[in-house]
Amino acid sequence: MNKKKTLTGCSRGGGTGCLQGATAGSSSPDESGLSFSRFGTESGTPRTLDTYDTQDPTPPGSFLQPHTPAVLRPLLAACAALLSLSVAACTMLTAQEIDELERSKLISQEEINRLGQQIVGQQETIERLQQQIKDVHGLEGNLEEQLIVPVRIELERMSGAYDRDGQVGDDGIVLYIQPVDRDNHVIKAAGSIEVELFDLANAQSLLIKNYEFDTETTRTLWYGRMMTNHFTVRCPWPPGSLPDHHEITAKVTFTELLTGKVLIAQEVYHVTFSPEPPDRR
Repeated sequence: MNKKKTLTGCSRGGGTGCLQGATAGSSSPDESGLSFSRFGTESGTPRTLDTYDTQDPTPPGSFLQPHTPAVLRPLLAACAALLSLSVAACTMLTAQEIDELERSKLISQEEINRLGQQIVGQQETIERLQQQIKDVHGLEGNLEEQLIVPVRIELERMSGAYDRDGQVGDDGIVLYIQPVDRDNHVIKAAGSIEVELFDLANAQSLLIKNYEFDTETTRTLWYGRMMTNHFTVRCPWPPGSLPDHHEITAKVTFTELLTGKVLIAQEVYHVTFSPEPPDRR
């Protein structure tokens, strides 16, 4: 029979503490288990505070309970140790990743600050040049409202895929870009053009290619005969590489030379490929 001895402490009326011993289930205290109970009393009535068994090796707060079979205790303890090591390793990895992200964030912020300062400098230059134009011509008020300049660009409806070799499959995207003024008239305006082609269905690499045309080159791309008033910009696929999908997004950025205004237009075009293109990756 399991034998347990209980020791209690009590206080009566603010006097000295006392220690009581009692044996349960055995007349031999030396053979019984020894358990300690701390009591508090109010008006001489014992109140239990805590109890634990000295023969039970389970430390307070452990997940090993007194009823856990002894044969499983070493295995559970080993699992707990491995779990602790795994958590520590994950914590170290996470800390390294956070450190890398912080460095990347710092570099990105520095680049943003640099570009921001560059934009501010360019804007100041534009404003200074506009003021010089006003001074020379004696103009007052908003300069852009008095000049014939584009306020938006449009991609003419014939824009899309083009074929240059007569074989099956498209060879790129052709864009007919029209600068439009505030009176909805298509006008020839000096400026630079940037085209970005995207395959938005390709999660690994969205950008297909970037095409840039400076002001001098853009001037040669203008066609103003009959009903054709536009810049014609051809964007062939990169050498040895074709898009992976048939829906291609074209983003066009026109930077007007006189005012420095940036105008953007974007459209999606359907393209086709030969069944087995020799240069497709």
